[in-house]
Amino acid sequence: VFVANQNILWYIILHGRRNMTTAAYSNVGRRPGINQDNYCILEKTKNNRKMVLAVLCDGLGGLARGELASKTVILSFQKWFHEQAGLFMEDWNEQNIQNSWDELLEQCNRKIYQFGFANNLSIGTTVSAVILFAGRFLIMHIGDCRIYELGDSCKQLTRDQVLSKERCSVLLQCVGAGRLLKPQVVCGNCGRAYFICSDGFYHLVSGEEICRSLANGTLSGSRHCQRMLEQMGWNAMQRGENDNLSAIYIRVGR
Repeated sequence: VFVANQNILWYIILHGRRNMTTAAYSNVGRRPGINQDNYCILEKTKNNRKMVLAVLCDGLGGLARGELASKTVILSFQKWFHEQAGLFMEDWNEQNIQNSWDELLEQCNRKIYQFGFANNLSIGTTVSAVILFAGRFLIMHIGDCRIYELGDSCKQLTRDQVLSKERCSVLLQCVGAGRLLKPQVVCGNCGRAYFICSDGFYHLVSGEEICRSLANGTLSGSRHCQRMLEQMGWNAMQRGENDNLSAIYIRVGR
């Protein structure tokens, strides 16, 4: 399944004998213009086991053609999944996946940087990706989107790669706007659920509020998960959020 710049998507994926529920939401926000967020949710089944990849990219709103940068990374992950997922389902190796993703992002970084240089544009995107298989997960993260995990508690797994000063935040790195990338990598045993969101979701909503909303989603069906994301997005816009808002929710199952 590939999704980009859609308002609402939800569906159910059978995961062995358990249901894996996935919901996604994207909204251009209160300010008219182009939604520079892009995302994908991909899944593959082999030998009755399922692998799921979810990626969210936030094209930089302050830079030109952010939607092109974010789409470039999403399409690269889509291509990687179709070509490599089956191999890693045969031999799950987190270091090899990390190495493969490092190469993928370096290629995207060069491609986006060269396009910007040739067209006299500053262009870039964040990226937060998580792959889940056989009770394990691996995350690669650049920028200020967030990935939360719900297990015995709700915790933010990724670091906001920003420098904050008074009311101004400066992104420390992104794909396409510099020559050197230093992604954050996190791996471990799967929790009950994962939530990926762009910064529009949390500017005006506290981490505690996000965790309370997500805790309700772990106990509910797929339709409730969809409504949960809609409500979270609506709450942010009601508080005055003008940025694009995008999120992905994955419930692994109980």
